[in-house]
Amino acid sequence: MVQERTGGRIHIIVESEAKLGSESEVLEQIKYGGIAFARVSLSQIAEQAPEMNVLQLPYLYRDSEHMWRVLDGEILRECARESAEYERVLWKDREEQSRQTAIANGTCVSTLSAEEKERGNQVPAY
Repeated sequence: MVQERTGGRIHIIVESEAKLGSESEVLEQIKYGGIAFARVSLSQIAEQAPEMNVLQLPYLYRDSEHMWRVLDGEILRECARESAEYERVLWKDREEQSRQTAIANGTCVSTLSAEEKERGNQVPAY
């Protein structure tokens, strides 16, 4: 669908089962341009951007609504600007205390509206 909607300019190849390496290896490949974007756990990102560790504190959020206000808010955008190696594209819940994010090297692939989150956090194709 992405390839079709971009007139063939963008072709996405989905690899799974760590075929491209561990999460830390994938982050390194993103940093140097070998991979355009990936889904990795917040704990892996925090190893390279320690300021992100605050998002993993237990009992930080009162509820899911509070969590999404923080994750979509200005504080996190400022944190991401200061850590310019990676750009947050979207957040996705795996469990209440386990977050995942898709990141891209220098280019925002997509962001999600509240309505898109309700539909399951799927990245809309352009």
